[in-house]
Amino acid sequence: MASPTWVRSSEQAVETWQPVSLVMALEDEPADRHAGMVSDHRDVLEDLTGLANTLLERTLFEAAERRDVGYNVLLFAAELASALGGLAGRGRIDGRLWRECAEAVTAATLAAAGCLAATITEHQAGQS
Repeated sequence: MASPTWVRSSEQAVETWQPVSLVMALEDEPADRHAGMVSDHRDVLEDLTGLANTLLERTLFEAAERRDVGYNVLLFAAELASALGGLAGRGRIDGRLWRECAEAVTAATLAAAGCLAATITEHQAGQS
């Protein structure tokens, strides 16, 4: 599973796109577009979290697909979390959207941790 990403056009070539983080995409856009972009990212994160939760319900603890989904959900959530730090100021995004995003990051982190539990157990066993 590949994680969704933001893109921006390359300055070197026409019709060439580069993947960028949410924070990088926000830097390229006027402030009046930030709330919409953050809301879109949150919506996709909530869908990915739902996928992770479904996978947790339907697969075994050691299922290989849990690892890929867990990492992607965690990374996508981290993008939103890192953007929230710079968006809390006046005029950036409203407090309601900020809280909804923080809740989505929390839910995603919990689902990702569940998906990565076997990986964490493997890592800890290797440390002994």
